[in-house]
Amino acid sequence: MLIRWGKIALRMEKIPQTVTSRFSHQGKMQRLGKKELRMERNKWIWMPHPGHLIVSRDCRFHLNTYVGKYIVSTVGEYLPDYQVREILAESRDIILEGKGDNRLADYMKKVGYEEIGSGRKYETMVFASRKSDDKCCPYVAKDWIEVDSDGYNDVDEAMIGHYKMCNKWAK
Repeated sequence: MLIRWGKIALRMEKIPQTVTSRFSHQGKMQRLGKKELRMERNKWIWMPHPGHLIVSRDCRFHLNTYVGKYIVSTVGEYLPDYQVREILAESRDIILEGKGDNRLADYMKKVGYEEIGSGRKYETMVFASRKSDDKCCPYVAKDWIEVDSDGYNDVDEAMIGHYKMCNKWAK
């Protein structure tokens, strides 16, 4: 399967159409070998809310996908609220101009999105999952202990990284 994101194309590994098994809480799985099962891509559950990060409500980019027994969450483009932006600009000796949207535009021009971790503006984390009571996000992180992660500084890298991580943990 070829996934296109802007000028970038990513070829996802092809999962052979073989014997399938059903698990009530995992959707349809495909048998790859004697032991390994992989959740079919069309059974991945894409959820509308960010899956991790305490400031995720201020992130403009987020992908949250249930695959196999895991939540794959990617967040980025962290834009702090107004008061925090003012404090950050002042602490960096940056003078912001304008009011309202014009001031925000000036901040984006002079500062841009903030890092969400050391040296990264986007990150993907994988967590074991459990059922939730929410219909929009039927799975959430089980214990917040990450089993895998990666960081990026480009939106295209973050999108591709999310797909790669989903593919990796769909077993």
